[in-house]
Amino acid sequence: MVTEALRFLINTVFGFLVYAALLRFIMQCLRAPFRNPVGQAVSALTDWAVKPLRKLLPGFHGYDWASLAFAWVGQVLWLVALAGISGAAFSPTLLGYLAILAVVELVTEVTQAAIAVLARHPLRMGDSVQLASCLDLRRRATQDVRLLAYDARLNDAARAEGMTLAGAE
Repeated sequence: MVTEALRFLINTVFGFLVYAALLRFIMQCLRAPFRNPVGQAVSALTDWAVKPLRKLLPGFHGYDWASLAFAWVGQVLWLVALAGISGAAFSPTLLGYLAILAVVELVTEVTQAAIAVLARHPLRMGDSVQLASCLDLRRRATQDVRLLAYDARLNDAARAEGMTLAGAE
């Protein structure tokens, strides 16, 4: 019970910070004005971290790399906090994996596959990206790739796509 409450609190706090930093990056890429309530809220949530980071990572080619770096660091810390309350034993290897997991690169093939998966199955966008990523990884990997999900619709779609589910023996 306490663990679930702590997990909720961690997800809420880190979610606001990470998504605010990503929204700041996207708004700056799109040249959206920050003179509105959303822009002001994003600035208020992220200025304390982004402004000092700009001294280390200045903008380049119109992109605010400090916002993106803050989002990545926040995501890594989010994963570390969740692993910590789950009782994971920390090692350099685990921390390296968490740092890599914090970066999600949607290559064109995965994006197109996610759109195709959405056309075939009634999934949420995030679930279609997860399934498309797993399908792409299965295509590239030399070992067996299994999908781990607790969502019934995602599991049904994965089975229909020929994926093996983790824990389904």
